[in-house]
Amino acid sequence: MAEAKEQNTQIELAGGQAVQMMTVNDFRFTDIPVPEPKEGEVLLKSRYVSVDPYLRGRFMAMPVGSVPVSGAVAEVVESKSELFQKGDLVLSYFPWAKFFVAGEKNVTKLSGDLSPSTYLGVAGMTGRTAYIGLGPAGCDLKDTDKTLVVSGAAGAVGSIVAQIAKLRVPNLRVVGFAGSDDKLDFLKEIGYDVALNYKNYPDTASLVAALKDACPNGVDCYFDNTGGPITDAVFDVLNKFARVAVCGQIAMYNDPRASNPAFLYKVIYKCVTIRGFAQGEFADQFPAFNRDMRAWLAEGKIKGREHVVQGFAKIPEAFLGLFTGANIGKMIVDVCPAPMPNILVSVKWD
Repeated sequence: MAEAKEQNTQIELAGGQAVQMMTVNDFRFTDIPVPEPKEGEVLLKSRYVSVDPYLRGRFMAMPVGSVPVSGAVAEVVESKSELFQKGDLVLSYFPWAKFFVAGEKNVTKLSGDLSPSTYLGVAGMTGRTAYIGLGPAGCDLKDTDKTLVVSGAAGAVGSIVAQIAKLRVPNLRVVGFAGSDDKLDFLKEIGYDVALNYKNYPDTASLVAALKDACPNGVDCYFDNTGGPITDAVFDVLNKFARVAVCGQIAMYNDPRASNPAFLYKVIYKCVTIRGFAQGEFADQFPAFNRDMRAWLAEGKIKGREHVVQGFAKIPEAFLGLFTGANIGKMIVDVCPAPMPNILVSVKWD
């Protein structure tokens, strides 16, 4: 089992789930024993932890003392399964703990052709979200479309959306919203035709004016990661029969009293189709995604950027950073930084 000198710790919710903005004081660290695996189980050590905005909504419904669970990569440190051996890297949804036990049927062994963290980002859930959200389950992107707008464009999902969209419709005009000059530079690097800093537009009227300048042919598709004022403005510029994929609403997650959106009446006279989706409901598309994304990565057609935070103790801080715009690309916590042999390195930008 784990070396005796290693202490197991888990992160628990300490309160504050119902307030507008959580702080690091709303999490607590609790020392617990290292568990013993039973037959058919493996003892795992956390290596990479994904923090994602959707967790905020889940926290609101969880009681104090609950342990958050998110996508993560872990290392097998003891195995009582014939399917795994010590040193294997596995992927699943794991608790925020240093050590934990999982059943052999509940984890996926990783191959060595990509760096482990890549399976949490561009080659994992966020990449799948972009891929599925551009298809019939979301925007239903078409060859005849002229303009796509993306909110939260510099985030884990938004940064992949533009790249896949350009591969599918090369002449497509893609406009993205982000919140800093560094993020705008990043958007231009990955193929956005226009990058807008929403902080430069203090009200809906100014956002609408900027969108009209950026989208002379109107907007055929909108990939919404944020909700809020940007979404209200985009609906003024949508073309008739436009399609909207609702992927996230990060502007609303920290306000349990969020009001109804102001744009709904525009859906009627513009005949807009709005689709909300969660990538986990479309497992039938996972094989196609795995095939296409691996090919795109191998050919250098897709670039994934990771914002890596070091250390288990930084998980709450990294999670909260999602709501202040701290990250460009996928936010990942490297729990115990160490060289990992025989693993190719995925694209990571400085």
